[in-house]
Amino acid sequence: MHEGTETQPAHFDLTNARIAYRWASSRELQRAAMIYRLMSWRWATRWGSKILAWSVQHGLPGISLVRGSLFRQFFAGETLSECQQLGDKLAPFGVGAVFNYAVEGAGDEASFYASYQEILATIPIAALHKPGFAVFKMSALCSPELLTKLSAQRSLTRQEEHALSLLRTRIDHLAHECSHHEISLLIDAEESWGQAAIDTLSLELAAKYNAQRAVVYLTLQMYRHDRLAYLQQLSQESREKGYFLGIKLVRGAYLELENLRASTQGLPSPLYQSKGETDQAYNQAITFSVEQDGQIALFLGTHNLASSQLLAELLSRQQDKSRIPAAFAQLLGMCDFLSFNLAKYGFRSYKYIPYGPIRQAIPYLLRRAEENTALESQVPFELQLLKQELKQRKEKSS
Repeated sequence: MHEGTETQPAHFDLTNARIAYRWASSRELQRAAMIYRLMSWRWATRWGSKILAWSVQHGLPGISLVRGSLFRQFFAGETLSECQQLGDKLAPFGVGAVFNYAVEGAGDEASFYASYQEILATIPIAALHKPGFAVFKMSALCSPELLTKLSAQRSLTRQEEHALSLLRTRIDHLAHECSHHEISLLIDAEESWGQAAIDTLSLELAAKYNAQRAVVYLTLQMYRHDRLAYLQQLSQESREKGYFLGIKLVRGAYLELENLRASTQGLPSPLYQSKGETDQAYNQAITFSVEQDGQIALFLGTHNLASSQLLAELLSRQQDKSRIPAAFAQLLGMCDFLSFNLAKYGFRSYKYIPYGPIRQAIPYLLRRAEENTALESQVPFELQLLKQELKQRKEKSS
């Protein structure tokens, strides 16, 4: 536990606003409150997102507006150096940083190599604060079309074979460097039609590097109705092959794309039909992972209070708490009440901190805005906590 950690009670209050926002200035909280107020209006977010995407595409002056609002809320900046500064700001509160080079949509070898070099550069920085994590998306290092063809087990062209060879070499080096620096590597999940290839490549690395501990983590999007059974299958296979299984659990980030593709192609949706079913599968995956007695290292990427409470309670019941490797994470700009209260109780808590050129960050920012809008109960709740903290600060200063 870090300095200032409180004794763990039987039940955890993860909504203490004073603890949640003590790291931020009143001006930062006011900006966050303004953004959350706007996101609570679904029509404003949907139309604003469309207008922003169109403005950027046509070179209209929308970037300056984004820089002072969404970008500052959800991004550390454009450089790794800015990320490191924010990581240093979080560290005294027991919150770690996962630096995420969040550039999307690049599609040539030059951009893939540049992304690889950037991800590689995050590893020694992450190692400064152990236990640390590096992270990447497979599509930052190769074309989505390659992942789709691999997943469908279609024949590759000679050029695609070369691209696959480069990809394997690069992701192996990323895993090797994480192992060398004694940190772990999170491989994010993507659309279902390319995910089988991502899983296969990730498992190759896990079998190679996870013999002593979970260096490589696969990501499971639990809105897919096949993922709980897949987790159970992976657990059994990794036991039989003698390596630890690293699992990052998320609910899922491509709901509209998945349902649109299934509808337009006449395919059954790979997703649960309701959020309640997703929540149930997610929590079952948490319980199952903890029950594996340390064979599964768990990285919980969630903004859900109930799921965070569940894992905190399960971990608190363990006689040997160090035996179950588990961490919690939330995105920068979201759910500080979880990140900082979990850290206060001594759990391994992290912020996913994205960075990158602002123009290339637009797809990520639009997803964050849409994601928050979809969480109808969470946005008002977080806005309420922000207002509560601002009111207390104002009363204290008057």
